[in-house]
Amino acid sequence: MKSNWKLLSAGLLVAALAGCGGGGSGDMTESMMTPEQECLAGDGVVYEDDTCKTAEDLRAEGRDAEAERREAEAAAEAAEQARKDGHAAATKLFGYLSGATGAHVTASTDVGGTRYVAAEAVKGKFGAYNTSEFSDKNADGQIIHVLQYDNKMADDMEPLTDDVEASTLGTNTNSITSSVFSSNAPMEHETTDGVFKARGAYNGAAGEYRCTVTGNQACVSRAATGGGIQLTGGGAWLFDPDPGAMQRMPDTDYATFGWWLDEAVDAADTRKVRTFSYVTGATATGVDSVTGKATYRGLAVGKASVYSPSPEGDNVSGAFTADAELTAEFGGTPTLEGSITGFNVGGETPDWSVSLNSATLNATGGLDGTPMTTWTIDGVKGTAGGVWSAQMYDKGADVGDPGVAQQPDGVTGGFRSSHGTSALMSGAFAAEQ
Repeated sequence: MKSNWKLLSAGLLVAALAGCGGGGSGDMTESMMTPEQECLAGDGVVYEDDTCKTAEDLRAEGRDAEAERREAEAAAEAAEQARKDGHAAATKLFGYLSGATGAHVTASTDVGGTRYVAAEAVKGKFGAYNTSEFSDKNADGQIIHVLQYDNKMADDMEPLTDDVEASTLGTNTNSITSSVFSSNAPMEHETTDGVFKARGAYNGAAGEYRCTVTGNQACVSRAATGGGIQLTGGGAWLFDPDPGAMQRMPDTDYATFGWWLDEAVDAADTRKVRTFSYVTGATATGVDSVTGKATYRGLAVGKASVYSPSPEGDNVSGAFTADAELTAEFGGTPTLEGSITGFNVGGETPDWSVSLNSATLNATGGLDGTPMTTWTIDGVKGTAGGVWSAQMYDKGADVGDPGVAQQPDGVTGGFRSSHGTSALMSGAFAAEQ
């Protein structure tokens, strides 16, 4: 099966963040402009004789030299403003990435902090398989922006040949569907010769639900706590699949990872940008018993700022996506190392790469010690520093020789890197074989 990465484009993210500085004042500003200001804010290059003229208008009047001069001035002014804006954004994000505290988070309940958990708009939403983004402002205009990715695969399909008994139906209420069942208040179903029958589906497999009455117990359907349909009463419920019925098998072992920005964080020396990754399902075991070599490829995301202390310098900053590749050497003292390449920062593709320097794997697929990273910019390798973490995980039952430990199927984690004194990056990744 192929991983189904859920993500927003970096360009959309940069646009979203750029728009968070305020709103609603554009119409008022335009209405207060003078005719000359409106002219020069649009396509006009000169305002004379109460007329807004474009460069083409000037050329039509035979004033080619003036048109070229005006165009060059406008282009230079726009470039200078873009450079100033880029420097301000990079400097601001560099500050958000700075700080000694604010480590990578590996528990879903810690993502976003208390401000995010308290947001009614997303309660019960984050952690849903297709969630990608949450953004909000407080009364002071301070942004919180959470971006989540996952590599959960699309549902697989497999034959359903055996009856599904009452105990299984009771713990898989979201798998039950039938047009005659109640999804609200309790509904008692009429029986014929002590048996109730209804067409329906279980995990998408077509078949028949049956309830056999015992004593005075009725066959009842109702809304289940937490969603789905609860079947109660009767002597016993079961689902009898049709011949050849196929059921959906959801991916229950996958990685979730991403980053968040919280401008309201005001504790001294604490980062406003944090990253996270965690595993839903089974983390790896017995890694010290595995042999061979394995390569894991996937996605890395995060925030980075390369800013020039001088306002005249070049700056690159914002949310990024990149390619993650890690290699595990199992057997003896197992190790894991990797690289983050192919960066895209708001449509820009800077010549960056980050090495996840070799680290020792422990028996449960984590890393021993505090392994470092090395960031290379335009071919110039920085000093090893920062830190990275990882957690390997398995997807379903092992396929291979019985009794032989199998290589983990995936790995997820976080990393932090720096280059000199004016470049910082925090990211998270997930990759699978």
